[in-house]
Amino acid sequence: QLPEDSFVLYLAGKIKYMQKDYDNAQTFIIRSLEKKQTPEVKNLLALNYLAQEQFEKANNIFTSMLK
Repeated sequence: QLPEDSFVLYLAGKIKYMQKDYDNAQTFIIRSLEKKQTPEVKNLLALNYLAQEQFEKANNIFTSMLK
């Protein structure tokens, strides 16, 4: 069962990202974003997409953050 707090989900995603467990990181990060959209979470999701070579998805997030 996943935690419900957006910050806890973000931290879990960041840990998984740092462990190079990108699939599980993405699950936690997206759940965090669904609860609360912050620049830190969006940035981590974009970096996670980059690590998975999903360049278009990463670029879309980075571009949207510049607006």
